[in-house]
Amino acid sequence: MSNKPSIKKGDTMNTNTNYKTLKHIQNHTAIYSEIPFTKEEQLNFLAKGHLLLDNSKEQPILAYTNPYYGRFNPFTGAVNTNKYSKEQKPLHTLLWKLLLNKPSIIAFRYLDFQANITPMQSIKDFTQYALSHGIKVQLHDLIIDYKVTLQPVQSNGQMQSAYWEQLNDQLNEYNELLKEHYQLKQLESYKPVTLQYYLGPASDTALDYISTWAPAYELDINFPTTEPQTTMIFHKDGTYTVTKNHFNDPKYHSKDIALLYTQLKYYEQVQEPITNPSQILCECGHPISIYDQSAIAPTSIYYEALGNSGYYLEKAHQITCQHCFTTYVYDIENDEYNPLTEDYQENFTVISKLDNPNNTTKADDWWNRPLQPINTSIKHILPNLDIFMEMLTAYQELHPDHSLNKAIHETNFNYHINYYNKTA
Repeated sequence: MSNKPSIKKGDTMNTNTNYKTLKHIQNHTAIYSEIPFTKEEQLNFLAKGHLLLDNSKEQPILAYTNPYYGRFNPFTGAVNTNKYSKEQKPLHTLLWKLLLNKPSIIAFRYLDFQANITPMQSIKDFTQYALSHGIKVQLHDLIIDYKVTLQPVQSNGQMQSAYWEQLNDQLNEYNELLKEHYQLKQLESYKPVTLQYYLGPASDTALDYISTWAPAYELDINFPTTEPQTTMIFHKDGTYTVTKNHFNDPKYHSKDIALLYTQLKYYEQVQEPITNPSQILCECGHPISIYDQSAIAPTSIYYEALGNSGYYLEKAHQITCQHCFTTYVYDIENDEYNPLTEDYQENFTVISKLDNPNNTTKADDWWNRPLQPINTSIKHILPNLDIFMEMLTAYQELHPDHSLNKAIHETNFNYHINYYNKTA
């Protein structure tokens, strides 16, 4: 921290033997305020021996109980009758006079925690200094009406990372409220442009359209699509504050939404083919994911291979369009999906995953068929995982812009091409 007395290891606070600690400051309470002290506060605080630093006027004033009150003055030959003393000096002089004389508590009543109140220091800077030199700190933010008492983390200024963690832990709640406050101030000065201004009537369905089509073209959605969640911050006194991350509201990202919507509409107009290998187009014109969305068990060999993404490596045998509810069945021989028509159903029986596995009445004809001879080995079906992962890593390095699904799809294709060329 700039412009602060440096204390080397082994030194004490007062290295100057001629310096005498001021008893009327040491172990007392000092109160700094950016609003005037009322008469009641002055009488109450001064009677308790507190020191009052009033920074509400052009010239700061430090008031305290006169340590020489009632004592004989050898220079004037009279008894000192001034019960209280006042000093008018630059603010940084008065603040450092308080801090260097080690009060037990210094309280700050202020308007801005991070704004400089002296040429080089803010309330935050003085707070960090006090807590690292054995002085308790009370904070009272007048803007958000927040009060907190912070305990010292060190007494000699030798701050290590562990001490900084202790200090930051005490300020976590306050920092969250400050962040929310500054966001609200920005929002007050910023008037968002409505999405209807850019898109007109299409604005009502723009977010749904983007959520459907952006993944089909592997385009990132870099803005929120739903309202921000409400969170609650609980305080030590049992109260709580309701907050929202207001910049996670779609209305503050209308320009980005409009640009992506326009881009996707252009793709639709020119009939641009979708690029995501994990999706196909339904007959109704909407994309469908072709990979099974069931979670992978952490014990599965594919869990780490897929980057813990939660998708199976194999394509789903049956998929359903969420828009027209058409069902498609995977044809492994031709590597394509066919609609589940009546003609196709003659040779195919669908068994729901939710059905009892012992209930095979729907599939008796299929189940009782004799097994067909298999002229391939298991190694033709499942890849060598070590070799597969090496090829997948190499592919991702060569194509960093490709999605994980596309990388796995291409690697799987290259693996089997190379394998069959070697075994042919």
